[in-house]
Amino acid sequence: MAGDKMAKGMRGVPADYPERWKRWTKWFRGGGSAGRVRALRVADKALVVVFVALYLLLAWAFVQASPTFGIGFLASTAACFVAMGLLRRWLNWPRPYEAFDIKPLVRRKDGEGGKSFPSRHAFSAFLIATMLAIVLQSFAGMVPLLLAALLGCARVLEGVHFPRDVAAGAALGVAAAFACMAVSVL
Repeated sequence: MAGDKMAKGMRGVPADYPERWKRWTKWFRGGGSAGRVRALRVADKALVVVFVALYLLLAWAFVQASPTFGIGFLASTAACFVAMGLLRRWLNWPRPYEAFDIKPLVRRKDGEGGKSFPSRHAFSAFLIATMLAIVLQSFAGMVPLLLAALLGCARVLEGVHFPRDVAAGAALGVAAAFACMAVSVL
């Protein structure tokens, strides 16, 4: 790890993280694992699409129920997404493959790095899933939360986030969901 930025971004990451990650991903590496890695990546992308669709469905339902509530929902969630982007840019903590000798399971774009903490995918998924759980107030509302957790696990297994990145993104997403619902009602 070189520089203050790298050291700063390593809070909450055990020194033996590379060994842990290699144990967690053993099934995805080695002979015949290309299909498993491809399935992991497809699952990640599919879950992102599911959450975008759920967000659009929520927005449509809220606008139909009350245009004022719908506008409050759209404005508050947009503000949360922008704030998350600014926070990640300001912190700019390294990703696992930048901080350690880890080859992620998915190809990264050249020059793409940093902005690992908190996970934007986990934040967005948990914000949307929590809002659905609040609205549905039934066991069905737990399904999106489970899917959000799976998305977070996929991001860690792929080697693009540390578990602390996903946990922080999830916690902030849940808090943001409650804040957005409260603001939207006003």
